[in-house]
Amino acid sequence: MMDFKTDCRQVIETFPDIFLEIGRDLKIHFWNETAVEILGYTRTEVEHQHCEEVLCHLDENGEKLCGTSHCPARMTTGEPVTGKYYIRLKSGSLLPFTGKTWSVNGGETVLHFLSDATWRSELESKVQELEKLALMDNLTEIGNRRYGELSLDKNMDRFKRYGDPFGVLFLDIDYFKNFNDTYGHETGDRVLKMVALVLKYSIRPSDTITRWGGEEFLVILSNITPDYIENIARRIKNLIHKAHVNFDGRFLKITASIGYDIIKEGDTVIDLLARADSYLYKSKEMGRNLITGSFGTIK
Repeated sequence: MMDFKTDCRQVIETFPDIFLEIGRDLKIHFWNETAVEILGYTRTEVEHQHCEEVLCHLDENGEKLCGTSHCPARMTTGEPVTGKYYIRLKSGSLLPFTGKTWSVNGGETVLHFLSDATWRSELESKVQELEKLALMDNLTEIGNRRYGELSLDKNMDRFKRYGDPFGVLFLDIDYFKNFNDTYGHETGDRVLKMVALVLKYSIRPSDTITRWGGEEFLVILSNITPDYIENIARRIKNLIHKAHVNFDGRFLKITASIGYDIIKEGDTVIDLLARADSYLYKSKEMGRNLITGSFGTIK
């Protein structure tokens, strides 16, 4: 006869959400089939491995949670604790999840459920709409330059009519040519896709991301404050730095330089883009992997 724990695990195998059982030693003791399908690791690869080495929990701003008091695997309360996290897949990409965690057996075991962040489905619907309208970049599956131009015009119209402020963020992948020359164009394409994925899951569904050209991306943030655009820039930079591309078993790290600014009275779209582009150039000139805006430059 099967024991209660075995029965429970069989039921959990049917769950549509990711389920992990983590011991006091912070090692993964159980990993359901949904986790295998979504995260890409087999059970053999993860069971009895340290949680930090596999999942790399990050908070909503891309800051590391593992090893801190906020780490879900370190929860000791019997009450459920919910949170939003970015989790690293085997491929190296990061995806957002909503998590629920609680400890059982006197703190000996932590149960951790992860479900898709609800706004991911909204973004996927947006991709389908872009495809229909021929406004999608086929490689990265985000908006193309034409889509960005249309979004800029709409935001400028709202600014003139209602005073709704918006900002733009230019991002350029550091040393991208080296990825192509050293690892081949296929790996370069994977780098572009990874960065696009980070951007896609770093912003609100109402914001716009486009591949502006080559390894340069444009993010358009609607109805914002200076603090918001700075926080988004930090989040994007952190998440790109924490993600990686897997190349023949090696993890290739990527960084990006960012320049941004907010629309001002009397600006044209060209004025705004020119300032953001000049700030991007300054980030690259000062050593790359930096964010520059009207406030100055930050690491």
